[in-house]
Amino acid sequence: MKNPKILEEISLNRKNDLVNPLVSICCVTYNQCAYISQTLDGILMQKTNFSYEICLGEDGSMDGTKEICQKYAEKNSDRIRLFERSRKDVIFINNKPTGKFNFYETLKESKGKYIAVCEGDDYWTDPYKLQKQIDFLEGNNEYDMVHTNFSTLKNGIIKNRPDKVSSIKDVKNQLLIKNFIGTLTICVKKNVLLDACANISSNYLSVDLAIAMQISQKSKIGYLKDNTAVYRISNNTASNSTSAYDQLFFIRTAFQMKNDFINKYQYSQTAINKLNHRWCRVLFKYYIKLGDSAIKFELNKFIQDRKKKSLWIYKFILLISRLDLTRKMLKKLWSN
Repeated sequence: MKNPKILEEISLNRKNDLVNPLVSICCVTYNQCAYISQTLDGILMQKTNFSYEICLGEDGSMDGTKEICQKYAEKNSDRIRLFERSRKDVIFINNKPTGKFNFYETLKESKGKYIAVCEGDDYWTDPYKLQKQIDFLEGNNEYDMVHTNFSTLKNGIIKNRPDKVSSIKDVKNQLLIKNFIGTLTICVKKNVLLDACANISSNYLSVDLAIAMQISQKSKIGYLKDNTAVYRISNNTASNSTSAYDQLFFIRTAFQMKNDFINKYQYSQTAINKLNHRWCRVLFKYYIKLGDSAIKFELNKFIQDRKKKSLWIYKFILLISRLDLTRKMLKKLWSN
């Protein structure tokens, strides 16, 4: 990375160079008045030797978020372009509003060669995040995207994640098993991101995972060990609902999406087997939590349809879960 002092001087001198920014940061927000200032401050503190813009998509908030965005855009007119959306344009999935329209329209407005993303309840902590990522991408043309390590914030407690990503060699197959890319940390070539968005279904709830999986089909994805951001885990969002049924619905849609990718692209049998085992564990867990016989039926049918001996263990687990004591112990374990 370039000398930090030199970068700071360059950043101060290039604020007005937004005609052709090298990087566009897409920040979308809705009803996040408690967090949006921290998000924007984390972006504005970036020290770089290139110009960047902030494309701020405000989705018709009613809690004061819109007014905060307007103040930031007015004060930082040389950095921020504010796009105010109408709730009439919101895309609904399963009768629930999503931020898809806001994200895609904000992305369309971006001018940069590269795109970085930070949603309105997450925030960056490293003032050199963008510089490190652009140095990597400009110096390694075979890579189209790079992401970094990050921390999580839940109930006021920040937890650093141990670095388990550096050892991953097969990004494409590993993404099928489990998502390990924090969208708040990505920096990606715009043309690659637009191509990925055009080739995924508009019905997917896990858009960030779908985009990463699509990009991994053709592109190399790099990783930096640096912890550059904080991902906020909030209650009652699509991915972190307080309802167990909503949780299962979200996970099920992600599993269905992954099967769409399996049908469309080539994955290793090992990765597919691991995905199937994860899904069996999910169904069993929610069957115990909810006691819903329909989930038990779904699990049995899944095992029968796959005709894999390695999945028969879940039939045995279902059998012993009939025992009252076993059931109570498992329910207590998963209720925590």
